[in-house]
Amino acid sequence: GGGGNEDDDSTLRDLYGFEIPPANIEAYGEFLMRYRSQFDSQLVHVMEFLESPTTHYTRLRSLVDKGIPPKFRGKLWALLVGVDVRLRTHRGLYEQLLEENEGKNTSTTEQIEKDISRTFPGLRSDKQYYTSLRRILVAYAFKNPVIGYTQSMNFLAGILKIFMDEEKAFWMLSYIVEELLPFTFHDRLVGAFIDLAVLKNLTVIELPALAAHLDTLCIDYGMFATQWFMCLFVISLPSETAFRVWDRIFYDGPAVIFRTALQLLKLMEKRLLAVHESFELLCTISDFCLAQYDVDKIFNVRLARVGDVDNQAIRLLRFYERQAQD
Repeated sequence: GGGGNEDDDSTLRDLYGFEIPPANIEAYGEFLMRYRSQFDSQLVHVMEFLESPTTHYTRLRSLVDKGIPPKFRGKLWALLVGVDVRLRTHRGLYEQLLEENEGKNTSTTEQIEKDISRTFPGLRSDKQYYTSLRRILVAYAFKNPVIGYTQSMNFLAGILKIFMDEEKAFWMLSYIVEELLPFTFHDRLVGAFIDLAVLKNLTVIELPALAAHLDTLCIDYGMFATQWFMCLFVISLPSETAFRVWDRIFYDGPAVIFRTALQLLKLMEKRLLAVHESFELLCTISDFCLAQYDVDKIFNVRLARVGDVDNQAIRLLRFYERQAQD
């Protein structure tokens, strides 16, 4: 991340235009071979499903588990979270918000302006992408003034825009901010603290040795997991890995976010227990995550103690943490 749009020709980019760190080029190559071998069968599944959703609704589960082909992601994500219903219920709202607030300058629009250029610099060469991004964020800030705009919403909107048009991305963003991560983007980021506390509790149960180790080193879970939660892993994991996590989040709900976090921690537990310096430990987490091109390795990690944490459990855990923090 960071830096301007200067991009020399030696920069290797993935399917979507994201940079590949030189250290991970080999892992990326292996990923591409696996990706291509699965791709055609996924394409057949998605075509069958879209031709007749009611007969083939069982296909959806395997599509989500094996990864939705990029070309159809926007369509299926929108379908999974009911964006079309919102579009029909609030027909024209998006354009209306933009028209009514055109040219308005507020501290919020200034913040958005600053963050646009820091959103995946160099990802797209066309100005249109960044113009759309600005419109989505500004429209949302005026739709929901209680939240307005919080850093990291730019990354969420930036990803959504890769897969769908502005208006759909706007409604997907609404779903993430209002339902998937309730209170996270509020004024004092209450929701983010709640979710970190929930993750900590789950880690104590699932990975007691690691939890004790993090405590000993005085590592606050926010130091690594805030980014996981607020950007839904999208700046922490390689692009397709993160998008595969999104496929599941939109199908299975918020529990996936916590399961993925625990699965990642469990995967690197041995490695982390061997590190006895806090800064080095945080670097280890970040480097490990950026090298995870095999998302199935993450999904296949069994959580022995917390089991299949479901949305009901997450709802309860969030509720109790909220009481505790009030």
